[in-house]
Amino acid sequence: MTKLISAHFVRNEAHCIQKMLDSLLPHVEQTYVMIDDRTLDRTQEICEANGCIVKSFKFENFGKTWNTLLKWVNDKGDWGIFIAPDETIS
Repeated sequence: MTKLISAHFVRNEAHCIQKMLDSLLPHVEQTYVMIDDRTLDRTQEICEANGCIVKSFKFENFGKTWNTLLKWVNDKGDWGIFIAPDETIS
């Protein structure tokens, strides 16, 4: 069976991340979230409560962040979905 995973990097997204997770979690095997170490809201708590695997990181630039995220989830699934925390799937 094909394994679909999702991966995201976020910062202070407590206001919208639950809606994204609600749309995504029924369709994926696992969700990986990298949380910017400057996050001050409940983003990490919300992700952990939804069963996400969470890792804190220090943001330097988008290229390095994407490469770190891709490396982190490499070989964990057959397909990956990467969407912003203010987006949903239907």
